[in-house]
Amino acid sequence: MTKTVEDMTVAPLAASKEAFKSGFDKIKLASSAASEHNKANMEAMMESSKITFNSLQDAAAISTGYLKSSSEKAGIAMKSLSSAKSIQEAVEVHADYTRGALDAYFGAFNKVADVFLTAMKASAKPISDRASASWSSLQSAR
Repeated sequence: MTKTVEDMTVAPLAASKEAFKSGFDKIKLASSAASEHNKANMEAMMESSKITFNSLQDAAAISTGYLKSSSEKAGIAMKSLSSAKSIQEAVEVHADYTRGALDAYFGAFNKVADVFLTAMKASAKPISDRASASWSSLQSAR
């Protein structure tokens, strides 16, 4: 009779202990995979943020250069305008300055726009790569 009670308790306890250990190992493995996945996601976000920040610095440098150049050219134009000998000469100085100012403005604007367009493409790439990796991971888990 003791053998029967022993068979009834020891075998199920050993099986449940093994099932618990197997389940715990699966949870541990899944948790580790999720942790690695989240780490890779954070690295992609950091890379994207770094690209964006560098692009903002580039755009600020272009804008600062434009403002400096623009103010210098405005000063030169004011001196030329104040030394004009006739209305016709003043109008020509003003027209030349306005034409140059508009060209410089649109040139700087296009440079900044190019920086932002390039930044959008480049900063989206790490996140897009992570999304593709996540999708592949989900497809392979099926």
